[in-house]
Amino acid sequence: MILQSEISPELWSAISSQYEAENYSDAILSALHHLRDMIRDVANLDSDGAPLIGQAFGGNSPRLRINRFETDTQKDEQRGFEQLLRGLYQGIRNPRTHERMEDKKQTADAIIVFVDYVIGVIGKAKGPFILEEWMNRVFDPDFVRSDRYAQHFEKLTNESAKNLWIDAICKAVSTPMGSVVIREKLAEAFYRFPDDWRNLILGKLKPFQETDPEYYASLVNFEEGEIPF
Repeated sequence: MILQSEISPELWSAISSQYEAENYSDAILSALHHLRDMIRDVANLDSDGAPLIGQAFGGNSPRLRINRFETDTQKDEQRGFEQLLRGLYQGIRNPRTHERMEDKKQTADAIIVFVDYVIGVIGKAKGPFILEEWMNRVFDPDFVRSDRYAQHFEKLTNESAKNLWIDAICKAVSTPMGSVVIREKLAEAFYRFPDDWRNLILGKLKPFQETDPEYYASLVNFEEGEIPF
């Protein structure tokens, strides 16, 4: 096997010096360190070992989801992947960290190729919906009206709860970065919101009573089907 051709360039860069020097145990550790760093970056965590895996992939609301995490089968797959990662740390990394081992090339190849597979799965994992990231996208200065742009609004429907929806709406209409396009799109749906949603939105936008009373009055006094901005 020519290992370099079987794994990602990033992983090869992380292990190549040890691997080419035939320090195969160190190459395995470098691969696992690369995996750790990737998980930290993607999940925005700084822990290590089993705690890192549990925080990133475990629990009822994982930071990183390898699937939609809706059905029992999907949840079992997520838990299985978490346990697999724990096994990589406990069964492969830890023994080589605490004791000197002399791995053969064949062993290193097998483990490193598997680590590359794991990295590929994590690369496709979905993280939590983050309002700030969504705001940065919808206020992109290079905005062009398109279906792709509209999908950033759909993320709110697919990935957030009621309060996150409302926070995003209020921030979008309040921020100085807000564009006419954003306000129009949010306004078009305003009259369709349930009464409790509208009341919460108006409560969060209450500062407009002082800073822009005409604007706030247009929200309070809108009529169904009317764009209140």
